[in-house]
Parts: sequence; C-alpha cells; structure tokens
Amino acid sequence: MTQLPPLEDPVEVRVTMFGCFRLETCKGTLDGADMTSRQSCLLLLYLLCNRERVVPVNELAETLWPDQLLDNPYNMVKNVAFRLRRNFASICEKPLITPYHGTYILNPELRFVIDCDYFDTLVRQYYRAENGDPDCLAAAIRLYRGGLLPAFDTELWLLPWAQFYKDDYRQAILDYAAILGREGNYPALFGLIRDGLAVYPREAGLHVAMIHALARDKGPAAARYYLQSVAHLLSKSEQQLISRQLDKLSGGNA
Repeated sequence: MTQLPPLEDPVEVRVTMFGCFRLETCKGTLDGADMTSRQSCLLLLYLLCNRERVVPVNELAETLWPDQLLDNPYNMVKNVAFRLRRNFASICEKPLITPYHGTYILNPELRFVIDCDYFDTLVRQYYRAENGDPDCLAAAIRLYRGGLLPAFDTELWLLPWAQFYKDDYRQAILDYAAILGREGNYPALFGLIRDGLAVYPREAGLHVAMIHALARDKGPAAARYYLQSVAHLLSKSEQQLISRQLDKLSGGNA
C-alpha cells in the first residue's frame, strides 16, 4: 500500500512532520500554529520522536527548559501537558497524552499514524526487497513535503532526526531518478529533481544528477550550461570531474 486510507477511525491521530507540524483526526485538523504554546508542541514532538520508550519526567523537563535548574520538574511539565491537552480537545474527545508513573506518555488509547514512520516503511520496503517496487520510492518521495519540523530546526535534539530523513530523501530521489533514466522518461526525471531542489536548493548531489541527466537527454552543451549556473555549489574536484565526463561525451570538442 503506497497511500493511507481515508481517515475514519475515531481513535486515529495522523501526524504530519515533513514541512510543517499538523495533527488530524476524523473531527478536524490542528496545525502547530494553532497551538499557542511552543512548549506544548515541543512536549508532544519529543514524546512522538521517543514513542518507543517511556521518557522520564526529568528528561522532558530538560528538553523544555534546557540549562535551567527546576525545583519541581513534574509540576512544570504538568502545566505544559495541561495546555497541550486543552488545545487538542477541539479535535478529539480523548486526551492526547496521559500521566504515567510520574511522567507523561502518548495516550495508549489513540493510534498515531505519522508521516515520517510511513516514509521509513516505504523506503525499507524498497531497499530490503530483492527487486524493490519503484512505486514505494515514488510514494516515499511524495510524502516528503519538506524538512522535518522546520519550525523547530533550532532544537539540538531534533537535528539528528532531521538529517536522517534528509539523507534518506536525497538517496530515494537519486535512485528513483536512475530508474527513470533507464526507462528514458526524462520529463519525469527532470521534474523529480526539480522538486527535490525546491526543498533543498543547495544540495550538490541533486545538481550533479541534473547535469548527468541533461547530458544524456539534451547533450553535453546543455549540461555544461547548467554546470556553469550551479558551479558555486560544487567543489572544485566535482566541477573538474563533471567537466572531464562532459568532454568525453562530446568527443573532447565541447
């Protein structure tokens, strides 16, 4: 399955993390901007990113108030949890998070469906299969509507997660572009790389892929023209290597 079914289950909470932060249930949608407290968002995000374990309340407090000494971390987190639950009440009758043995967890009565999880599943399905289905790569790429939680990109704990998904997205584009190139489907290939560059305009690997695709489809001259326009984004060694490849394609006369 390469796309999610319609949202009908009253206990399902769909979470968007790529490009923005959004919660959706069968009763409505709540954007990160609708939550008046950044700390409420951070509390939820930290629990979502660490949903495979019970996070101690001290760790939650350190995430919300880094470099601060707190006399009563549980009460501080409790206040944030109250604001979060109040915000979420508009789209779900059940509380989003619940107290648990001196800390807070995601409500086990709810089922969270998260876009980055689904992205991960599709990518694994492709790479772990002997003959991976390219539709899995295409579906994963469509899910990636932007970097992970860009409004929270200053949070140090989030950086490794964001880089992980960025690397997977870039590799998925490059591998799917290779498939389209072998099929000779250059219009789709160029659109794919342009979409990737719309998300990461300074990503050198995507520019290199565009240059190679232009050389195969339009000829070395078109590729060399594009190379000149993005040379400032590439290292000297990358520029020299690509120039030699283009020279070889054009018989040394380009």
